[in-house]
Amino acid sequence: MICLAILKLMEELKLLCFLDVLGFENLFYSMGGLKKMAECDEKLAEYVKQQKGGLNIIPLPDGHVGVGWLAIGNAYFSDTILFWTLYNKMSLPSFTHLIAETICYGIELQLPFRGTIACGETILDSESK
Repeated sequence: MICLAILKLMEELKLLCFLDVLGFENLFYSMGGLKKMAECDEKLAEYVKQQKGGLNIIPLPDGHVGVGWLAIGNAYFSDTILFWTLYNKMSLPSFTHLIAETICYGIELQLPFRGTIACGETILDSESK
């Protein structure tokens, strides 16, 4: 019975990534103000909105590859990005790859990120405004 309770809890755990633009105010002035920041912001917002999920390629110990779908939630506001997905050991590499790609895209836009990845219970209501 305890094992079932632990498994149920693990099913409800989520991975959450919080990214924030490092030194936003300094970037604002060094980039030349609102117009340039708005251009970068628009590109970044579009990129984040496109990240809804994708193939979850999982290398298995026996040399085979498992393939599944990794559903990703996202939110973007001001200079902050949130990504989330259900936690399991097999989705972690694909999720962290998405985060790495996002950080690289930010660098291309001259928007360096700082952030964190957490795992735990959470309530995410993507419908509320």
